[in-house]
Amino acid sequence: MKTEGNISIGIVQYTAAPDPTENWQQVRQSMHSLHAQAADVIVLPEAANVFGTPQLSASNEEDDYFVNACREFAAAQSRHVYLGSAILRSEKTEGRQINRSLLIDAKGEIVARYDKIHMFDANPGDGVRYLESEKTDAGEQVVTHKLAIGGGEVCFGMTVCYDLRFPELFKTLALAGAEVIFVPAAFTHRTGQAHWEILLRARAIENRCFVVGAAQTGIAKDGRRTYGHSMVVDPDGVVCGQMGEETGSLLVSIDPTEVHA
Repeated sequence: MKTEGNISIGIVQYTAAPDPTENWQQVRQSMHSLHAQAADVIVLPEAANVFGTPQLSASNEEDDYFVNACREFAAAQSRHVYLGSAILRSEKTEGRQINRSLLIDAKGEIVARYDKIHMFDANPGDGVRYLESEKTDAGEQVVTHKLAIGGGEVCFGMTVCYDLRFPELFKTLALAGAEVIFVPAAFTHRTGQAHWEILLRARAIENRCFVVGAAQTGIAKDGRRTYGHSMVVDPDGVVCGQMGEETGSLLVSIDPTEVHA
């Protein structure tokens, strides 16, 4: 139940597949459930539209089935949707892709875009060597955006997954006015166990803001295992709500004015 001045953040946690159509069928029920619970913003994880394939199968933003389905949902239900990130065809380089967060307002319009800045080039010790930069163009712009929710405005900051390890980005977002910072992710299970919660809490404490971690979970089609544990952290670093490794949804009510207390 929302209280005066609070907003409700809904998170959908699942295991995305290589097919955008299949992924929409996975998330739509959870999104409708969160709509029925009056979530103000529904948040999806990283690579929400396509995951678990080594092949370059990205669509243009305007043609992507999953992106358009999220826009239609937002407009039909009058809900804001944070499409954690979509793997899309790069506009900059032929044959490459981008990892792009999309903030969709309650009219179904894309009001902010953020292309992931920090590429996940790492060998985390789980038997897989990750080299995101091999086929993905890095972003360059730090992005915040204000949405009218309830009787006021809330300023949101946009990041993606590996960005979590770079505190300067979060400080820049906070100095730009971000009260709630989104961290959609597909954290590996090994690094998730070690670092996911502690880094989310650290970024919240350092910057006196809410941090929303929306994560993929389970084992993808290509064998990658993700950690799940989607959560919302308040400006004191307290976990307000958290999932395990199950699929489903989480609804958390927050008061953005705590950022300024």
